[in-house]
Amino acid sequence: MKSLKFQTIFTSVSFLIQSLFGLLYGLLISKYFLSTPVATDSFYISYNIYLFFNMFAVTLRVSVVPILQELKEKQNYAMITLAVSIIFVSLSFILVALSVPIAHLMSSTLQGISLLRNMILIFSGVVLFQGFNGYLSGYLSVERKLNYISIVSVIGSGIGLLSFVLLKEIGIYAAPVGFFITHLIIVLLLLWDTKNGLILKFQFSNFSFLYSKNITFTIFKTAIPYIGFNFAFLVSQSSMKNFVEGEITAFSYAYSLISIMVAAIAGSIGYTISIRMSELKETESIEYIENFISKNYFLTLLTLFFFIGAFLSCNKSLGIFIFQYLPSNSISVDDLHLVYVFDSSSVVLSIGGIFLGLFSILVPVNLTYKQIKGFFRYTILVLLFHIIVTYSISSQKNTIGVSGAYSTACFLLFLYQPIQLLKIFPLRFVLKLFMVLSKFFIIWVVSLVFSFYINNSVMLSLLEVFKYAVLNVIIYSLVYISLNLIFQKEFFQILKAIVIK
Repeated sequence: MKSLKFQTIFTSVSFLIQSLFGLLYGLLISKYFLSTPVATDSFYISYNIYLFFNMFAVTLRVSVVPILQELKEKQNYAMITLAVSIIFVSLSFILVALSVPIAHLMSSTLQGISLLRNMILIFSGVVLFQGFNGYLSGYLSVERKLNYISIVSVIGSGIGLLSFVLLKEIGIYAAPVGFFITHLIIVLLLLWDTKNGLILKFQFSNFSFLYSKNITFTIFKTAIPYIGFNFAFLVSQSSMKNFVEGEITAFSYAYSLISIMVAAIAGSIGYTISIRMSELKETESIEYIENFISKNYFLTLLTLFFFIGAFLSCNKSLGIFIFQYLPSNSISVDDLHLVYVFDSSSVVLSIGGIFLGLFSILVPVNLTYKQIKGFFRYTILVLLFHIIVTYSISSQKNTIGVSGAYSTACFLLFLYQPIQLLKIFPLRFVLKLFMVLSKFFIIWVVSLVFSFYINNSVMLSLLEVFKYAVLNVIIYSLVYISLNLIFQKEFFQILKAIVIK
């Protein structure tokens, strides 16, 4: 059996490949459909509604894997399969039932309402298959078949992207259909490797209502923290329905690119922690666990700040490329205005992205020690605050303010995790995490400011746009690495320890 370390690296690479497919997806939408802002706005709204429901599937690896590890009987596996099936069939039906009211809430034009309703209906099927995708991936994770999961996910993503390109003649509907095909292919390939009777060998005589109830509660309890972030973004987006056409698309581009980086970096590390924490809790001392968390925390910050900073240092160039050079036809709104919305949203949303990454690292720790009691009530309070602030700002049609409200909500939701750590670890450990965070934040800001100050050229041609982007990334990288060498004593120590181990 290959080592967990190699499988983690393999999983991370597959995340990155899928992220590249996602980026290509967004660029192709800009290429083919940006000339119809209502259509692209409707797609991104429906896509983010799908992501809200998709959180239940994404968190299955964290919530169901510990249960599966404890079980030996296939009949119990089948019972979990039944419980998961009921959950995601129900979620799919809920999305179908809410398609009309959601369309009226999130869109202000008849065309937008019609497009949004139909795309939500397509995404309801994606939710169903994504649920089985998450569960079967969890089952195969217990069998340590992480490499197979990674390969299947890349294959499904590639086929879905190809389907989108081949079906582009049906209009923007090709985009959600591509996602539907992606998850259908993944589920079929995962089922092929679980053909030993995981689903079919169920005997109703072994059914336990209480056991199924506990599984359902565990899934919802685990998903709630992640749903908080997506709901905050959904509130931000719904408040923009009366904004200029195309602004939702520009706003969503910024959010999607940042969330892709967070998922690829923090997601894979968080997944590794969720596997290791239950083992460490039983066999290692609290000091060893502290060091384990600190090392992953440091590495996540190091990588996350670097890649988000590199993206921000060239996001104006990327915005010009997406909204001026890439579309086949001239768009009906001021493309320079959309570049501004994309640029400013990226900068402010990146703060929320950072806290989302930190959140992904600390949640598995709190789940292992069962320290999420009261989080649901806390989330409701934060989201009520977020809704009030967002809708107050949106009346002024201020995208920077909407982005700021989102990042503030992300920070408040993240804050719950380190506070809960105080029940497990000493105060000095939590303070140490915050000190490392503050140092990285200062280094990040200084590096970005230095990069922007040195390069302030006016971009006219596509070649100048490309040169500006590359030069800015190089300058940012050099300053960021140099400042880390100066201010972070553990910079080389941790990297050296990782290489040796």
